[in-house]
Amino acid sequence: MSDGNSKSVAVVEAQLSASREQCTALAEENTRLAAICNELIFQCVLNGIAIPKESSKPKLQQLNFTLTDPLHTGCMCCMRPGEPFNTDPYAVPHPRKIFTDANLDILCASGASLQLESLNLAGSRVSDAGVARICEGLRNLRELDLSHCAAVTDAITPMLMRDLRLLESLDISYTAITNEGMTHISMLPKLKELRCRGCKGIDDLGFMALGGKDSVPAVEFEKTGLVILPERKVQRIITMVDFAETGVTDMSVQRVAEDLPFLECAGFAGCAIGDRA
Repeated sequence: MSDGNSKSVAVVEAQLSASREQCTALAEENTRLAAICNELIFQCVLNGIAIPKESSKPKLQQLNFTLTDPLHTGCMCCMRPGEPFNTDPYAVPHPRKIFTDANLDILCASGASLQLESLNLAGSRVSDAGVARICEGLRNLRELDLSHCAAVTDAITPMLMRDLRLLESLDISYTAITNEGMTHISMLPKLKELRCRGCKGIDDLGFMALGGKDSVPAVEFEKTGLVILPERKVQRIITMVDFAETGVTDMSVQRVAEDLPFLECAGFAGCAIGDRA
């Protein structure tokens, strides 16, 4: 290789290196600004300050209203990327428990929330009424974490199914949702990840409601309510489930391969699973 070509290659490599460093710096700055924005939004909704629509540009896509994410135990494959592994089975998140349904009214009425895609309310005092507000005002959500929200029950699951049609990841761990609610959750057409750890009212019937549905019926909404269209199917690929500490038994584990053919990881820690499974 000539000296001229060598110099050209060296210049290109130096430029690429500088570009990579700039990208890394921008990513770090973006993370820092997102954290600041998250805190500002939290303080606004907590203190009853409406967020003007003008502040929604650039659009805010993710909000985390917990001090730390819930710590999943027993199955590392079911943990979120970057989530610390915790071996304490009694560990719970340290939430901002003062966050209530009233705060959600402010958030959902704000222009900044219109494009929100991810919302983490783990451990808050949000109830079915607050989740109903989410369903009405945040229909672009793709990720929703309601874990450790003890006041969330089956009553809200029909609205989840009806309104949050883009939802891909749902965490209902340690809520009061049971098999009845699972019949509605199983109808979410884009659902890929479901965590229901610690839901004592979910057993093999709840798993069977979810399993066997790599496609779900399409739905339409008319003035008379929800209309299911069984002749039209929507493809659905579930890749992760966490049924740890539920009433699931060998029956469900034996059906995993058949009922959830696209599954990549599953958690059944603390379930009554025998050697047969």
